[in-house]
Amino acid sequence: METFPTLSRNVEWSITEEYEDSAITSTAESGYLHTRARFTYDRRSWSISYIHLKTSDRTLIRALIVAVRVTVLTFNWLNPDDSTNYYVRFAAPPKWEREAPGYYSLGCSFKQL
Repeated sequence: METFPTLSRNVEWSITEEYEDSAITSTAESGYLHTRARFTYDRRSWSISYIHLKTSDRTLIRALIVAVRVTVLTFNWLNPDDSTNYYVRFAAPPKWEREAPGYYSLGCSFKQL
């Protein structure tokens, strides 16, 4: 299994974490709501951003993107907030922006399996 590479820069200060709504709700004829969990665990998703990445960092991320076929396969990601490894996949193709010659910013989002 692939692993998200260690880059020369830390994650930009903002990491967005979101829990997936896993409730299934149905209404009885008497008006009561019945709910139950759809999954046996709570899935999360994260959005992260990097700034001032070097060309070598971009090469590492591109290699990961090719290896996991963008959003198809899973990889191991170390969450910098809680130092826990998660099995994730890209929720959408990562977005690059060129800041200056040789420097890039990256925005990407992950979904937990």
